[in-house]
Amino acid sequence: MNDQGQAIPHRIFYSSWDFQQALSAMTFVLEECDFDAKYSRVQLRKFRCFETTAIVSFSRPFKVGRGRKALDLTAIGFEFSEDEERLKSKVLWLRDKIVSHSDEEEMEYRSSPLWQDSWHYLIFNQLGGSGVDSASLFRRT
Repeated sequence: MNDQGQAIPHRIFYSSWDFQQALSAMTFVLEECDFDAKYSRVQLRKFRCFETTAIVSFSRPFKVGRGRKALDLTAIGFEFSEDEERLKSKVLWLRDKIVSHSDEEEMEYRSSPLWQDSWHYLIFNQLGGSGVDSASLFRRT
């Protein structure tokens, strides 16, 4: 069997594991998230972890890296519908611009100073993107 003939079955097996992980992550979100409820930041970060796993795992088969070729599903007779192709493109864009690389053009945050005694707290609140909410602590000068 030639290199390409061997690469396709291996890539399909590895990709099926990635798709299973993406499916599990989305299943966890759907099982645990009430889309009408309000959640704490910690709970929202938990959902974001599932979301990130789903995006990265789904995208992995379609990305080229470490000598691998992108998965070509037409090799096994599968084609995406137009809607599926649009969704796939959006997920790949999220992976490239938000999840894997934190593209500055896509990140939004607001900083708020807070003075208390001799400490100056600078709080960063995430407005969009996928960065983690955080707070930085500085001593007042």
